Amino acid sequence: MQNTARKSNNKAISQVSTPMLLNFERAMLAAAMGDAFGLPMEFLSDKKIKQSGFHLKNADGQLTFLGKSSDDTQLNLFTAEGIIYSKYTNKQSVNDYQLINDTIVLEVARAYQRWLYTQNEVSVFCEKIDTEAGLVSYPELNQRVEPGDTCISALIDMEYPSQSAYNFSKGSGVTIKNLPIAMVYAAQSSSSCSLSCDQKALASFDLGFKVAQITHGHPIAKLTAAAIASLLFFNLQRGPSKNTLMYSMAMTRKLMMSNLANILSRSFDIQKSHIEQVIELLSNDYYDGVKCVSAYGQGWCADETLAIALYCALHAETFEQLLVMSACHTGDSDSTCSLAASIYVSAIGGEDMPDYLVEKLKLRDIVQGITEKLTD
Repeated sequence: MQNTARKSNNKAISQVSTPMLLNFERAMLAAAMGDAFGLPMEFLSDKKIKQSGFHLKNADGQLTFLGKSSDDTQLNLFTAEGIIYSKYTNKQSVNDYQLINDTIVLEVARAYQRWLYTQNEVSVFCEKIDTEAGLVSYPELNQRVEPGDTCISALIDMEYPSQSAYNFSKGSGVTIKNLPIAMVYAAQSSSSCSLSCDQKALASFDLGFKVAQITHGHPIAKLTAAAIASLLFFNLQRGPSKNTLMYSMAMTRKLMMSNLANILSRSFDIQKSHIEQVIELLSNDYYDGVKCVSAYGQGWCADETLAIALYCALHAETFEQLLVMSACHTGDSDSTCSLAASIYVSAIGGEDMPDYLVEKLKLRDIVQGITEKLTD
């Protein structure tokens, strides 16, 4: 991946206090933009995608961008809100990450219940929802925009916040809510947290795994989510550079390999999933021989989504090219594009994100507001 794109002042992006927070804000906006760019192409055939013209620039040199995000962005925002709420209830030392993570998971599960309310659904748990505060109070988020069946059904069946999903789903919905999770430990300073970088990465891996099991029960889904959380952690912790993604991939592969046996049973055939391809991608010695994203599936499953996102983040030379590469295929375009955008921008800094895309993003103010609260 080369960072040779044209530079932008990103006037539409607020200038937060530190480079890490600015990188995180850009990544959150990028994830929402990727979701919005890919949404109109979801379920379309190759022929329909070509006819739509979303992959082409107009006379002004701009991609067609409608700016409306799906449930992917909604759930990413509610994940962030759950983490924010956990700050007020968490009394454990930040150095005891498993207790910290358990507290966060409880609040994220409650946040997902609030999201479920915005989808006009009620769970078995049926905790009373305060509709006057937080994200649930925004009319823009009280919209049903292609919500995943797995997330809806798992949350409807929830009887208590710490319950793990009963399903055996490995759907892509588990991949798009890990950026706020990665920020939890990336933002911890050495003065407030004595955990080493490796321990923080493991904490991020653990938190990604535990949040995933709120809605998805398949071990591949949980392993993929954990890998994404750690990959994004390394991107944010190291900071933007041309070598950041390669570093993050190598470190994430180590985490995956050391935890693989604990997560996947011996009877599970790893070759029947795309996790094997993900591991090969992370080793950076496989993707050059692949010429298109379709080699990794369609992105309906979590492992396929991560494989496609990694392939595109490694090959794209501009943010706009990344959007086209990761969305213009006959699969789960919004999820693959959202994840690819968050990986790409968190690795290189997002200076080449065009202002016209940021300005057209309908949830821009909400994304920036929740980002500011999360990093406060």
